[in-house]
Amino acid sequence: MTTTPSSRADVVLLHGMWGCGGTLDPVAKPLQEAGFRTFQPTLPFHKAGLSKEDARALGEFGIQAYVAWLRDYIGSLDLAQPPILLGHSMGGLLAQHLAAEIPAAALILLAPANPAGINCITPWGVLATSNALLHILTRNPVQRPWRPILNLCLLNDLPADQRAQWHSSFLQESVQSYQDIVFWFLQRNRPSAVQLNSVDCPVLILGAEKDHLIRPGVVRRIAKRYPQATLEFMPKRGHMMFFDQQAHEVGARILQWFDEQQL
Repeated sequence: MTTTPSSRADVVLLHGMWGCGGTLDPVAKPLQEAGFRTFQPTLPFHKAGLSKEDARALGEFGIQAYVAWLRDYIGSLDLAQPPILLGHSMGGLLAQHLAAEIPAAALILLAPANPAGINCITPWGVLATSNALLHILTRNPVQRPWRPILNLCLLNDLPADQRAQWHSSFLQESVQSYQDIVFWFLQRNRPSAVQLNSVDCPVLILGAEKDHLIRPGVVRRIAKRYPQATLEFMPKRGHMMFFDQQAHEVGARILQWFDEQQL
């Protein structure tokens, strides 16, 4: 998904686990209205109604495979200047990898998943991804959060009557990518490790005060890895911080930061 050419910088928005390019529409819209051209790639096999063959193919993707696919995707855009990389959750981890490997004008991380070296295992996190743990044991290559977990851990900041409309937007995700992020210390090649010293662009990190998946403490530890980072927390927000009527506040803060950085 893209928008028409603009004189402003280009922004590539990277969705997280269980999402697709359209998941980040509420974030992309204010950027587009401000004159930014946006690109919202959907990772391979992130669609509803996967066949068994597609599910097996999705299960082959780990963090490094996603990074390679996105690197090729961005290269195919033939952009005139380095893009701004914006990632949510797992997309935040993918954006960190890309910023270390290709030129980037800026890096924006929304409730980002952790690179190797930062422990993200918390009681809430275990509950939020308990289905993924089960699928590891049963060797199921893909996973999707159960509805009670969605309500309690990912949509917990939304009124109960608004949660149901978002349930169907959560898709299947590779169990391998989950293992790469959560159990990085068991992976010999550390696929989620980021060359942090190679990230030299400005960084904005927005955590969520009520995030039950990527807890605020994890986000703070990520921010400490980037001396140039601006860290803030969206008050009274959960992991899907842009899934409500106040979604414009996320876009407004990003645009304000763009002005501060003269992007």
